[in-house]
Amino acid sequence: MTPINAKTQKAYQGGNIIALLSAPFENQTWATYRQWLELGKQVQKGSRGTKAIKMVKITDKKTGVEKMVPRGFTVFNIEQVKEMA
Repeated sequence: MTPINAKTQKAYQGGNIIALLSAPFENQTWATYRQWLELGKQVQKGSRGTKAIKMVKITDKKTGVEKMVPRGFTVFNIEQVKEMA
């Protein structure tokens, strides 16, 4: 099963697939802390997230040249969240 984002329902790509599949979870549904909050769920206290990377387009302020740079973010598995009270 390919890891998917709980909010967007999009599959993760590239090296993120390997990182997420390597995590010790049966379910492959993931989201950031903020996305889980938006979905009405709370990440359980003490849970450790899994690092992922996305490529972001930025514009160099001096030259005006656009380039792609990696940005890290942390996701949590659905097994690490609970419904908000």
